[in-house]
Amino acid sequence: GGAAALGVAGGGEKAGGFAPYYGDEPMDFKINTEEIMTSLKSVNGQLESLISPDGSRKHPARNCRDLKFCHPELQSGEYWVDPNQGCKLDAIKVFCNMETGETCIHASPRNVPQKNWWR
Repeated sequence: GGAAALGVAGGGEKAGGFAPYYGDEPMDFKINTEEIMTSLKSVNGQLESLISPDGSRKHPARNCRDLKFCHPELQSGEYWVDPNQGCKLDAIKVFCNMETGETCIHASPRNVPQKNWWR
């Protein structure tokens, strides 16, 4: 009678006894090592592409000089750069002179009409 009179019987108990958080048994957390390793490999790959970009559209370099520094074996040619290193969607295709590390931007438009400027 005394416990019921104090209101203890209804709030903290379930049909089989006290609620599970009152027990002293630790929760059984299953650690999925394979899932953790997969996540770590993914993060490692993303960090590697930030530290050492390859000049692809997916992993643009900041400029050709940086690309040459990270990959001295690359030949001169067209690569993707993202000078502001923001969103990769605004990366542009440029010509990289790997002998000098120069970044050459393609002219747009290709031709400029000649005019008489001295009139």
